[in-house]
Amino acid sequence: MARLLGPVYAEVRTQVERIAEVVRSEEERFGVALRQGMERLAPLLERGTLNPQEVFYLHDTLGFPIELTAQLAKERREASATGAESRPAASPPR
Repeated sequence: MARLLGPVYAEVRTQVERIAEVVRSEEERFGVALRQGMERLAPLLERGTLNPQEVFYLHDTLGFPIELTAQLAKERREASATGAESRPAASPPR
């Protein structure tokens, strides 16, 4: 980043260590948010429904991205639909 922005923003060159520290800290915090969000989201997805209040809680309280919640819910619906279609039909009574 310093190589890219340093010529334009001199303070970037002088603050390389601080910038790296902040980036590492933010990455760690985001990792925690993802872990906590996934722990809370998994049972909701298993239940099969998500309401707006739950999505808002995940985002507002835990910092879990709304877009990721939507993507995981969509994948879950698609997997459920595919699983239902791929099940063998019930055998007729004998």
